[in-house]
Amino acid sequence: MKKNISVTIILVLCTLISSTLLWMMYTWNSMDMGMLVYQLRVSIEGTDSNIIKSGILSIGIPTLIAILLCIFLFKFCKDNEKIEKFRKVLIVFGLVSTVYITVLVVVHYNMVTDFKNAFSKSKLVDNNYVKPQIKKLKFPEKKRNLIYIYLESMENTYADKKSGGAFRDNYIKELTDLSFEGENFSGKKNELNGYKPLLYSTWTMGGIFANCSGLPLKMDMYANNIRSKEDFFKDVMTLGDILEEKGYYQEYIGGAMASFAGKLFYLQEHGNYVVHDYKYAVEKKYIKKGYWTTWGYDDKILMKIAKDRLSDISKKDKPFNFTMLTMDTHFEDGYKCEDCPTTYGDNQYANAIACSSKRVKEFIDWIKKQDFYENTTVILVGDHLTMDSDFLNGIDENFNRTAYVNIINAPVKPKINQWRKYSTMDMFPTTLAALGVEIKDDRLALGTNLFSDKKTLLEKHSENYINNELKKQSDCLEKVMK
Repeated sequence: MKKNISVTIILVLCTLISSTLLWMMYTWNSMDMGMLVYQLRVSIEGTDSNIIKSGILSIGIPTLIAILLCIFLFKFCKDNEKIEKFRKVLIVFGLVSTVYITVLVVVHYNMVTDFKNAFSKSKLVDNNYVKPQIKKLKFPEKKRNLIYIYLESMENTYADKKSGGAFRDNYIKELTDLSFEGENFSGKKNELNGYKPLLYSTWTMGGIFANCSGLPLKMDMYANNIRSKEDFFKDVMTLGDILEEKGYYQEYIGGAMASFAGKLFYLQEHGNYVVHDYKYAVEKKYIKKGYWTTWGYDDKILMKIAKDRLSDISKKDKPFNFTMLTMDTHFEDGYKCEDCPTTYGDNQYANAIACSSKRVKEFIDWIKKQDFYENTTVILVGDHLTMDSDFLNGIDENFNRTAYVNIINAPVKPKINQWRKYSTMDMFPTTLAALGVEIKDDRLALGTNLFSDKKTLLEKHSENYINNELKKQSDCLEKVMK
C-alpha cells in the first residue's frame, strides 16, 4: 500500500512539472528569462482569464489522468508481480519524461547561456549610460501636452510587404497611413519603421519601463517582490518623474487591472499618475459590474472613457500627460467585439488587429479636432512584439520585426533624413524631444534622441551583442536599479 502511494505521488509530481513546463513553453513561446523572473516576482491579479483556464486544463487534465491511472492499476490489478512491474514502469516513465521535457525547456529558452552570462561582467551599460538629470533638460516656455498610447502587441510585421510588413494583406492599413503622416524615423524610405524590443523589454511592463526610463527592466531573481510603492526602482528617473517635476498633470487608463505585473506601483512611484483601470470603469458605470472580457474591458469602452477624460483634463490649468494602453490585440488570438467586422474570416487575431487599427485611427481623428490638439504631441507605440503562438507562422524567420512607432504633431523634425535603427529605450529622450525639450548631448540613460544625429546603441552594435551583454552583470546597472 505504501509503495502504491509513493509511486502515485512521484507520478503526479512528474506530471505536474512536465505539463506545467510544456504549457509554459506553448503559452510563452518567445518568452525570455527576464520576463519569467519578473513575472515570478509580481502579483498575478488581473491575469487574462483565458490564460488561467488554459493553465488549469493543460496542467489539471494530465495530472488527473495520472491519478486515475494509478487508482485503476493498483485497485483492480491483483497480480503482485504485475503491480511491481507497473510501479517500475510508471516511475521510469515519469522521471524520464520529466527530465526530457526539462532539458527541452532549458534548450528552448537558452538557459545555459543565460546562466553563464549571469556570472560574467559587461561594460556596455557602464560605458553608455547617461544619468538623467533635470538640469540637462530645457523645456519650452509653453509646455506641450502629451498623449502616449501603448498599442498592445502592435508590430509593423502586420502590414503588407509593400509597406514594410510581412503579409500579403495589410492588417493595419489605417495605422500604416497614420505612420506615414507622422514620424517613425524611416528617412526617405516609404516603409514602416519602429523599435526593436531588446532583452528585458519584451513584455508589457518591460516595454513601458524601457520606454519611460531608457533602461531594461532587469531584476534579480532574489530581489524583493514588487508589491509596494517603495519597491519599484524608486531611484530611477523616468519620464513620469520628469513631467511631474515640471508641473504636469498625469493620468493613465487601461482596460485591465492596473495592479497586474506591478503597473500600478510603477505609475504611483514614478509620476504620481491618477490611475483609472477596470475598477474605475465599473465605478463610473461605463460597464456593468461583472462585465469581463479576458483582461477586463475592451478597447471600444477604453476609447469612450479616453474621450471623456481628455475632454475633462484638457480644461485644467496645467499641461497634461495622458497615457493609455489598448488590450484587444493581446495574445492568444486577441479579442473581437461585436462591432468588429470578420474581414478575415475565422482568423480572429487578424480581425482583432484590423479592428484595433481602425479604432485607433478614429480616436486620433477625434483628437485632431479638439482645441487642445494644437499644443499636444501624440505618440503611438507597440508595447512589444506579439506573443501569439501561431499568427506569424510562415513568415521569413529572418524578417526584421519591429514594434509600431508613430510620433504625431511634434514641434521638431529629425536632423538626419535616414533610416534609424533603434530600441525601446531610445523612446525616453525622443519623447521629451517630441515635446520640444532640448536635451544636453541628446542622450538619457541608454537612450538616444532620434531627432538628433547621435547614434543609437543599435547603430553601434548588433542586436545579439547588446542582448548578450545585457544578460551579464553590470556595476552601473546594479547601482542604478538597486
